[in-house]
Amino acid sequence: MLSSVLSSDRAIEANLVIMRTFVNMRKSLAGHEELVGYLKDMALTQNWHSDQIQEISEKLNWILNPPLTDAPRRQIGYPAGA
Repeated sequence: MLSSVLSSDRAIEANLVIMRTFVNMRKSLAGHEELVGYLKDMALTQNWHSDQIQEISEKLNWILNPPLTDAPRRQIGYPAGA
């Protein structure tokens, strides 16, 4: 960079601005890696929760609508007229 070779105040200031810009860009990109990792973890957790909710929903459905059987039902109580 020409600004690092020149020794004027303006060139030094320009060099500092350029260096700070690159440092900020690097920090920003490092922050995105952390964010991407967090989002991946969140997606895995959401998928796990989704599977658990699906399983609970299926069990509740089975309880609310039990499968019908053709087996004769046993009579409960005493026969009428006895």
